[in-house]
Amino acid sequence: MINLVGEAPGGHVDITHRPSLALTGTSGRRLCALAGWDWLAYLRHTHRTNLFTTPQDAAWDAGEARARARRIGAKLYRRGASPTVLLGAKVAAAFGLTQVPTYEWVEYWPAGGTGPGMRVALVPHPSGRNRLWNVESERDRARAFLRDLVPG
Repeated sequence: MINLVGEAPGGHVDITHRPSLALTGTSGRRLCALAGWDWLAYLRHTHRTNLFTTPQDAAWDAGEARARARRIGAKLYRRGASPTVLLGAKVAAAFGLTQVPTYEWVEYWPAGGTGPGMRVALVPHPSGRNRLWNVESERDRARAFLRDLVPG
């Protein structure tokens, strides 16, 4: 099982009452296509969450994002050794990881974590607004890193 943490649903979606829908819209489908994953395998083998359950189009609340990242990080840490992919630099910053290179695993200890850290990696956010995905070499790097994380 791989954990994916995104920013927030798009402006047309509110997942407050159905958090299991996180990353199942356009960004989730784009991530799936970039990685070469089968959609049903993606749904079956990923645990998907967003820092926010309502759109954050107007202004990103960095303080609230950090508070939510602490709660999500502690929950994922208690869950076990599943690797976690942080989708986007804003998500990584909310987790306190501002100097993390893309497509590389690093250890992360949430507040109160003891023992071995969690494996986390930063992948650029799969939003259609992210122009990075227009660069073929970047898509190739993402696919090479992501393709084996979801079986099937």
